[in-house]
Formats: sequence, structure tokens, C-alpha cells
Amino acid sequence: MTNSFQEGMLCKASGKFEEAISHFTLAVKQNENKCAALLQIGLCHRDLGNTVQANKYLDQVIKYCRVEAKTNPNDVNLLYAKGYAYMSRTNYKPSLIEILKKKTNSTVLAIRYFDRAIELDPTHAASHLNKGFAMTALKKHTEAEECFKRASELAHAKSSIKI
Repeated sequence: MTNSFQEGMLCKASGKFEEAISHFTLAVKQNENKCAALLQIGLCHRDLGNTVQANKYLDQVIKYCRVEAKTNPNDVNLLYAKGYAYMSRTNYKPSLIEILKKKTNSTVLAIRYFDRAIELDPTHAASHLNKGFAMTALKKHTEAEECFKRASELAHAKSSIKI
């Protein structure tokens, strides 16, 4: 028997984004993979072209991760989700504090969270993979290539990447 989150993933994989959103929303209400479900709702809205709704849910992921990190600062999945949310967010406007710290865009923030996830779990292939995408966006191709190579090595060792 599959749960709401798994049903959402199956629908999303089939391109049934509206139906996937319904399943992910139920998963959030049931507190079942809440962070991942919020992230997937945002990504479904992004895939549907609903930028405002996508950003709303991606912002919720970022807030949720910030709150949850207070009780579990070493949760690799929270750090990864926060990084992925920043990377996926469209038209992200950094706060004044982030600007002052020279964290001027969401890609830089995403890398920060992927790095922290990798520090805690060097075998977290998805963090290496998405850090590579973020490095590519910053035109840091040598670093991106290293990330992709490491992700590939880890994927072959584990035989799958959960994204």
C-alpha cells in the first residue's frame, strides 16, 4: 500500500501535476514527509508554470527547514531540501542581511546548504548532483564537473539517487 507522498510522486512522474499536488497536500496535512511534500508541491506548481504558487511553497520549505533545523541542525535531508528550494525558487530577492553577507542570490544560498549536507553526509549523492547544477549556473564549470563526477560515483555505489 502506498502513502499519500508516494502517490504524489507517482502522479508527478506521470505528468499529472494537479493530482500530484492533491496527494502532496494530503501528505502535508498528515505530517507525512512534510518538508519533501511541500518541496514537491512547489516543483509541481513550477512545472505547471504557476511561478507565484511555486515560490510560495518553496518559501514554506525554506521556513519549515529553518524551524526544524533548530531541533535537528544535522538533518541532511532538511539541508538538502532547503538548498533545493533556494535553487528552484524563481526571482528570489535576497534579504538585506544576505546582501551584506554577499549571499546575493539563491544559487549561492543553495550551494551553502548543499555543502553543509555534504559535510554531514559525504555520500549524499543528490547534494553533490544539485551542487553541480548550481555551480554550472554560476559558470564554475570545473567545480561543477567535480560535483557531477562524485555524484555519479556515489550513484553507482548506491545504485539510485533520491531527488
